[in-house]
Amino acid sequence: MHPKSWSEGKKWYISFATTIGGTSFPRIVLNVVLNSTFASSAPSGALKSIQETLGSSEEVSILIISFYLVGYILGPIVFGPFSERFGRRPVILITLALYTLTQVGCALAQNIETIIIMRLFGGMFGSSPLVIVGGVLADIWDSYRRGQAMSMFSATTFLGPTLGPFIAGYMSMTGPEGWRWLFWFLTMFGGVSTIGLFLTVPETYAPIILRRKARKVREETGDPLVYAAIEREDRRILKLLKITLSRPFQLLFGDIIIFLVCLYLSFCYGVQYMFYQVCPHLT
Repeated sequence: MHPKSWSEGKKWYISFATTIGGTSFPRIVLNVVLNSTFASSAPSGALKSIQETLGSSEEVSILIISFYLVGYILGPIVFGPFSERFGRRPVILITLALYTLTQVGCALAQNIETIIIMRLFGGMFGSSPLVIVGGVLADIWDSYRRGQAMSMFSATTFLGPTLGPFIAGYMSMTGPEGWRWLFWFLTMFGGVSTIGLFLTVPETYAPIILRRKARKVREETGDPLVYAAIEREDRRILKLLKITLSRPFQLLFGDIIIFLVCLYLSFCYGVQYMFYQVCPHLT
């Protein structure tokens, strides 16, 4: 039952394979990452259409991109630790469903303020795949093989933002309010990913799987002394929030390597998204 004990074929299937005429675990998970990162930059190709339709200034319309990235800051602080408390599957399912609903809000928005607020929540909920999918791959792969799967995941995080402006630019040319089709497209993409995730993705976090096994054994034997380690942890809400909210900051400021890597990546992401705002002006 332990994910690392699964066969090589099953692990690679989980990481990469697809089934003809249907969906499979790896494709859905990577599509979730692509969905989130694609949505982060996609509106940059339709900002001009949004400005004309809603009568906003260029400076305000740029907040559509900026607030989504602010959500990227807020979400991982909660969703990463929560996935280690409640499991990968429920956290990513709930957040992806909420992310999809924010795309509906953007598509139906009648003013720029609504879009900006929906984008903030969309970025927050859409950030969960970025912090959880890496954990999923770590759950099933040993350290000496994990790099191959993680390289594919890392490539997907940069592929999405690169594709976004191109597709959004095309959709914005279909009519005065063609930008709404961009958000409807993101809604459909998110909805299909959520359904596929629900139908095909198992739980991969070993402590949660062990907890389910312990509960089943208790029910079958009636022995209350059978329990998983995670069941013995302090489950009080305040204690849980204190641990999950403080842990990222402990890692960030308590380890110099993590701090320097985060500083470098923040610079890279800033330059990357700056180009998405500059390119429409160059064309």
